[in-house]
Amino acid sequence: MKAAFQNAFEAYVKTIMETYGAVGMAVTAIDAQKTLYRRFFGWADIQRQQPINEDTLFGLASVTKSFTCLAIMQLYEKRIIDINDPVSKYIPEFTNKNGKTVRVYHLMSHSAGFYPQKRLCVKPVAQALGLDPYQEDLAYSEKLAQEGIRRVAENLDNQTERIADPGEFLSYSNDSYGLLADIIRRYGGQRSYAEYIKKNLLDPLGMERSCCDFLKVAQDPNTATLYYHQDGELRATRDFYDHAFVLMGGGSLKSTITEMEKYVRMYLLNGWGEMEQIIQSESIGQMVIPRVNYRYGSKYGFGLAISRLEDWQLLGHGGSLPGVSSQFLWSPQLQKGVVVLCNTSGVPVSAVAQAAMRMLADLPPVEQPAYRERPWDEETVRAACGSYECDEGTTAELVPYENGIGIVSGDTVLPMKMLAPDVLVFRDRMVDGDVKLFFRKKDGSVWGLRRGGRVLKKIK
Repeated sequence: MKAAFQNAFEAYVKTIMETYGAVGMAVTAIDAQKTLYRRFFGWADIQRQQPINEDTLFGLASVTKSFTCLAIMQLYEKRIIDINDPVSKYIPEFTNKNGKTVRVYHLMSHSAGFYPQKRLCVKPVAQALGLDPYQEDLAYSEKLAQEGIRRVAENLDNQTERIADPGEFLSYSNDSYGLLADIIRRYGGQRSYAEYIKKNLLDPLGMERSCCDFLKVAQDPNTATLYYHQDGELRATRDFYDHAFVLMGGGSLKSTITEMEKYVRMYLLNGWGEMEQIIQSESIGQMVIPRVNYRYGSKYGFGLAISRLEDWQLLGHGGSLPGVSSQFLWSPQLQKGVVVLCNTSGVPVSAVAQAAMRMLADLPPVEQPAYRERPWDEETVRAACGSYECDEGTTAELVPYENGIGIVSGDTVLPMKMLAPDVLVFRDRMVDGDVKLFFRKKDGSVWGLRRGGRVLKKIK
């Protein structure tokens, strides 16, 4: 790793942090034996000028999904469950009455065909049950889990329309990972998802501070404060229940930069932890098979996204919640990996992780892709323009712009490049976003699009 590329990487990180208002960030790069690079930027708590160190706890958000799929594969290895079975075999509350059979592996690849629905969060469900989230840690509540799975399954069964048949294509689904979490709770031999993950993944990996807890983490003096931007102001909280999904498998984990090194190293070592093999290499092989298209230039396996850097495969996952931006990546060919943890929402840490991988390969932090545009005709532009939304809250508005098409971002319109008859990309400050359109075969009209992994319906 050359000094010039390290300096360029660190300058890039600082520019990202300034552009997106990030308070603190931890970055590490490893190989299978040692730490190659570790650096802390900014603050764990800016008001108290508390620095970040190797033991500072951060939220992981959807990085949790990779742990969930590891746990499912452990149960599959032991023949306790079969990922090819219908989900309803393990969760009878989910009757699958309005669509073709959804199997466990469809949940793992976000390809069950569910439309995104309004996030079912911990606190309102707890309130309805008479549970006090500040007196008991609800990551371990059997009562909350039972009510959560009942409501999630009922909501999914009430979807009279599916996006597509199971396995056809991806729409990012926290509800799917809620179902997976409950399979782990029911069949993993522990009282809760959180306990299974601790006993079967965290403890064998030596991840002693990592956990799904809400209260213990909030009370820990070395936990990074959660920051988010709202109404032009930087706001802070230490409430990890904020926006937390009622079922824990989609985003409940918290960890440190050094313990996440152990996690990534496990992948580099084909499933081996410090003392034992926690997952067979064949199971990791199943997780990294590209199952469905994800975002532009990437595909999705089981709890892992799959992309490329030069001639090397990149594998990993990111996460986002209030006060959390997270990403890990590794390359089997480079035999190296990176982790980026940030205590501020809306920071493109995926770009930072990509830049860190480029640093390890002695490449400059950013390479602008040379997009080959394929302009659309006026009829296709008219069909694409309109407003799109989903019940989970993601929206998009496409409008005519100059001689093409643009996407509304706040008070501005970002120009979009047409890369294929159904794919658009746009530049938002320092990173690229993408949109995939879905057309009706019978008349060529647009019924929806995928943005940020989620399929949105066209509403006008």
